[in-house]
Amino acid sequence: MVEHQPKLSSSEIAMLWGAYIEDTMSKWFLEHALEWIEDPDIRPVVESAKKTSEGHIIQVSNLFTKEGIPVPQGFTETDVNLNAPQLFSDVFHLRFIHHMSRAGVATYGVAKTTSARSDVRKMFSEWLNQTSELYDNVANVMLSKGTLVRSPMIPYPTKVEFVHDKEFLSGFFGDKRPLTALEIAHIATNIETNFVGSTLIMGFSQVAESAKIRKYMDRGKQISQKQGEIFSSILRKEDISAPATWDSAVTGS
Repeated sequence: MVEHQPKLSSSEIAMLWGAYIEDTMSKWFLEHALEWIEDPDIRPVVESAKKTSEGHIIQVSNLFTKEGIPVPQGFTETDVNLNAPQLFSDVFHLRFIHHMSRAGVATYGVAKTTSARSDVRKMFSEWLNQTSELYDNVANVMLSKGTLVRSPMIPYPTKVEFVHDKEFLSGFFGDKRPLTALEIAHIATNIETNFVGSTLIMGFSQVAESAKIRKYMDRGKQISQKQGEIFSSILRKEDISAPATWDSAVTGS
């Protein structure tokens, strides 16, 4: 009996292509980080994250080659100067891995559930487990160092309540209602994401040789900081603490 093995679907190709680009970026970002990181608690986490990305790169390359699909042109050694000075603090590399692993858990969950081929689903299941374990490791190290930013704390509910009419949506269009816990969680995550992005851009803009690229990155930093401040102001209006910024994570290189 010949087993039917259909070609990769559009969603499978898209998810694998995106993963390849992201993992090649992470690999070389962390490669440079390992030239400088000295903290004995942080270094193993960075090494583990880099090894995970390298494994994914090999798997996608092998699968695409087998399917006759060109391997994407991801990030390579030509995109990084390993002799460049340290751009970010050791702790910021934890924040980077924390952010990327959180995104990876969400992405690989979607990737698995939009894939049909059993070999692709198995691959994404493995990646999901790997990334979930990486997230636990980095979260534990950040907790031990007091650098893990928790979602805002709110009072526990005292009773069960239900939405009875469409006026619940007036929180967006009319009189403002209190934020829901889900809205607070998403706002806080957006604040974190924007400040991680802002810090990355600040570091990269310091070593960009092109004035045009530096200007482009400065614009990105302004957008990230503005969005972070808008989200923070929404929480402050509700007397809810917003996550802190981490601009000091960029070195003076």
